[in-house]
Order: sequence, then C-alpha cells, then structure tokens
Amino acid sequence: QHLPAALCIPSILEESGMLEAFLKQQGEETQRGVEILHELHADDMCWEGILHTSRLSSRLTIDFLSRDRFPSNVSELVVDVQEGGSKLKFVVLSTTTVDAELFSVFASQTSAPLIVSHVNESCGALDECLHEWRDRASELGFQLMQVDERFRRLFFARKTSTRNQQQDRLKVLKRSQLPVVILHWEMGDCDHCIANPEYLQVAIRTASEHGNTVLLIGDVNNKHLEDLPSVVWFDKDEFQESSNQLASVYQHLSSNTYDYELGCMQRVMILHDLMTSLSLPCLFHIDSDVLLLVEVEELLTRWREEEAWGAWLRPQQNYEDFDWVESIASAFLTRNLIVEMKNFFLDLYTTRQGLHLLQTKITEYVVKREGVGGVCDMTAYYLFSHCTAVQDTSSQDFPLVEEVCPQPNALGRIVDLMEMAGIEDSRRLAFDLNINEASGFKMKCEDEGARRGCVKEVTLEEDGVWGWREGTGRVRFLSLHFQGSSKFWMPQVAENIGNRQRSEGRRREE
Repeated sequence: QHLPAALCIPSILEESGMLEAFLKQQGEETQRGVEILHELHADDMCWEGILHTSRLSSRLTIDFLSRDRFPSNVSELVVDVQEGGSKLKFVVLSTTTVDAELFSVFASQTSAPLIVSHVNESCGALDECLHEWRDRASELGFQLMQVDERFRRLFFARKTSTRNQQQDRLKVLKRSQLPVVILHWEMGDCDHCIANPEYLQVAIRTASEHGNTVLLIGDVNNKHLEDLPSVVWFDKDEFQESSNQLASVYQHLSSNTYDYELGCMQRVMILHDLMTSLSLPCLFHIDSDVLLLVEVEELLTRWREEEAWGAWLRPQQNYEDFDWVESIASAFLTRNLIVEMKNFFLDLYTTRQGLHLLQTKITEYVVKREGVGGVCDMTAYYLFSHCTAVQDTSSQDFPLVEEVCPQPNALGRIVDLMEMAGIEDSRRLAFDLNINEASGFKMKCEDEGARRGCVKEVTLEEDGVWGWREGTGRVRFLSLHFQGSSKFWMPQVAENIGNRQRSEGRRREE
C-alpha cells in the first residue's frame, strides 16, 4: 500500500536494466517504482483486471499494447489517481502507431519521467525520429535524456528551471573556499574512457568523505552522481567556448587516439570557462581515478602564504631527456594561472616558438622510440611551468625561456605537490603522481625478480596512508593516483581505507 502509483507497460520488463538505471537518475524515491514493473505479467492480465486490482493498492497500471484497449478517458484517470493522493513516479508508453499522441496526453498531465518504448516503425532508423521527438518534448517541458537503440526506447525527464538549478548549485559551492573539480565524460575512440565507471563514483565519494565539496563536469551518463552528498554536477557542454578555440588549432602529435588526446588538452579550457562563469578564484583539480585523502581547504592558507600561483605534480627531469612530463592529476589552480594556461595552450599551436617546441618533442622523443608517445597535455604543463613560472627547479637544464618559449613571462610560482613539509610538524606529505611509478618510493611487485606488476608499497595506519621514500623516510600520501589498469582495483583500496578509518573512529569513541 505504500508503493507509488504508476502508469506502466508490462512489456518493458524485457531488458529492464537500462530502465532501472534511468529511474535511479531521477532520484531514490522513483527507484521504488521499479518494484511495480517486476510484479506485472502482461499475458496474465487484461485492462479491466489491472485497473481493478491496482486501485486496491493505490496505483494505476495501464496496458497500451493494443490501441483497442487504450481508454478514451485516460487523462481523467491520471487526474483521478493524483487527486486520490497517489503521486505518479514514472510513465511508460509502449505502442506501435500512436506514440506521439499518447506522449502528449501524459506530458500535459504529469511531471513524472516518461519512457516511450518501441517507438513506431514509420521512422525507419531511430535517429531519424529524434529531432521530432526532442522538439515535441521541449514544447511540453520535457528533455530527452537517454536513447536505447535496441528496444527503440526514449527516456524523457521534466526540464529543470535553469535559473533554479544554477541557484542550487551556487548554494552548494558557497560551502567551500576550495572546491574539488573532476572532469569525466565518454570518449568514443578510447576503450578505457567509459561513461560511468565504478572508479569515478569511488573518487567522488572518497573526496566527499574527506570533507570536500565536489564539482563533477561530465555528460548525461554521470548526471545521476549529483545525488551523492556534497556533489554539484555540470554538463561539460556549458563550458565549450575555449575548448572550441583549441580544437580549431589543435594538431594531433601523439600515438594515442585523437579524441582522447584532444579531450585531455581541453580540460584546461573547460576549467577556464568554469572558473570564469562561476567567478571561482581557485579550485583543486583531481583526475577521475584519484583517491583524495585530505580536505584540501586545510592547505589553502599554506599556498596563499607561499604566494603560489598554482601547485601540481612536477617530477625531477632533464630537459634533454625530452620526457617533458608534469601532471594536474592533483592540482591547486588559481584563476590568474588558468587564464595564462589557456593562452599558452593556444600559443603552442599558433606561434613559431610553440610549434618548434612540439616538433622538438616529436623528433627527439617519439622518432627515437619508433612512434610511441608524443605530445600530450602533460607535455603542455611541463612547458608552461618552465616558460612562465618563477623560482623553478624541476629541470635544471631548461634553455633560456626567451629563446624557446612563446611569449615568455615569469608570472608566478608553481609549487611541487610530490613532496611537501608537514602542516603542523616535521612529517613529510605527498600527492601521488602515479601508483605504478616509484618516484623515489619503495615499490611492491608481483614478480620481484623481473620487477613486473609493481606499485607503491603503502600501509594503512590510524592517521592516514603511508609510504617510504628513499632519503626522506616515512611520507603520508594525501592522494593516490590509480593510473592505467590499476584503476580497476581502486574501489577495493578505497574500501580498505574507509574500513580502517571507521574502525579507528569506533576505537576512539570507546
């Protein structure tokens, strides 16, 4: 008797996984309505019987498989159910010829999510219908959220007021002086760039559980993650102006796929437009495969006292080795810095000096390695920091910036996050560059003799996650970066860390 009322189609039971995922995106309450679908069997019921038994349990179920059985007074039934105190949680329509008519009836009567299954065959390919359906839905205040080609199924949700949505987002953002930003969306030519991986949710939860407000910049596939505590979701398409500028001049100089590499380079552009749009003075960016193990606001005062223009992962290297690698897998970024980074990224592809640097990377690094590697966003971070930062020590042999850099200018200090002094004592701290690389830390290998399957050796203790660095000793990790295939055991590590913290919390309470 406590189940919500619903208008649904028994045939939708077929392959119901996508339906359940869609309903979950609409909120936890809606998910309860899925239970109704699992109770229905079209072959055993008729319209009259369904209507009669459903009224007894305060829900209305209608079988639209046959137009002959579609009641003429359906709008009155919808109103009747709602006035009776039952709230419609979702509507599923399954027809062959009258989809648009039925859709209009229900869209005008309810604000519940609408799912149209088996869209009529007159369109041929489903994508031929989408423009018409989007326009019709928009007129009625709905938005197309998802498409299931196999069952010719369209998923619609009521549009949210852009103004109200923006106000809600800003309220959450005001809770934090230093929001954590994660960018993740599906990239078509990248096998591991899946739309909604488990590790993305783990990264968000871990950052949130350590006291951070998280901004997720993604696509419709991960919009439902905004339901997690202290999370604000933005569609990446809201911040495309600068990305389009970069795409118009970008040259693909990598053995990685085009969309993947361009997407990585465009992250700076998206962050630029995000910070400009929301007037954010600073943020902390992490990759979607990073466990953030600290409330980053604790570090904000330190970076301000150091007059840091930014802070990210800057491994020691020689210019003439031509690795040219730095990373924003964990990075403190100010708005002044991100403005300069945007301009620098464009200069790399549009100025003589910039193009010469990129060609040097190809000639000296990629050609000698038989075409493996190339120019990526990590190359651009390295060149930017050395061409613009003051007090730089990560590459002792970097040439004179006036000779090699596009528009050289010593603008500010970029701090290295790979090694930091303790906040309140002499203990050492570090953000992790890559759990698969030593970077001076002790490693643990599946095959010690061949040094294969190696990752950093870490220990979980009551006050954090610790490693051992040669020459430094014990170091507390403020993040762990599960790059590459290691990201798929990131959920287990996060669970182990969480269990240890909860166990320590219970011990202290006792």
